[in-house]
Amino acid sequence: MAAVDVRSTTDGWEETATSAITLNYHEGANYFQRFGYYVSYGNCSGIYLFPPGFLRNATVSSASFSLTRYIGRAFSTSTRIYGILEAPVSLPTAGNWATRWDARTKTTAFTNWTFPSGGGTVTSTSPDISSIIQELAAQAAWKSTMNVGIFLKDLSVSGDTTQYTYGSGQATTTYRPRLQVTYTGGVPDRSSSPMPLQNYTA
Repeated sequence: MAAVDVRSTTDGWEETATSAITLNYHEGANYFQRFGYYVSYGNCSGIYLFPPGFLRNATVSSASFSLTRYIGRAFSTSTRIYGILEAPVSLPTAGNWATRWDARTKTTAFTNWTFPSGGGTVTSTSPDISSIIQELAAQAAWKSTMNVGIFLKDLSVSGDTTQYTYGSGQATTTYRPRLQVTYTGGVPDRSSSPMPLQNYTA
């Protein structure tokens, strides 16, 4: 049994109403990101990149995704977690709709998560997302050194359900988004520069 316990390296959100992509937004000394619905922005979907470490074709037994609240909210928010089905995952290009996160190919597996209401600096953990991670690990081009992309799609349709959570740039490491995976087996990464074949004569 092997375990991966990592914090995000890049995060941010997309706004459907403005076609905006925001990565690693910070306010003063605090880095944060958001997801949920707000009239001025439409649906805000969160995105997160992690350095994983699990092997191709590994058998994933458990996995979870955790966020720590930045601003207290009196309501919960309905979301859906997907994986970004790319190996490796590339960052979006400003002004190019085709590279936006919501336009990417996502895992067929997903997990619904109702992010709870509550005060600040409280960490909430998703239901099990092992089926999502399993699908990412099954990609033929997958390597353990590649970033894994997690996409948190907002399911709200009206009102204000926006949640603010700490991001990957936050100085307090334990507040950053977290991915935990346990797995067994897997195929070691293939070399990108295979040794040439040699001819031998008896």
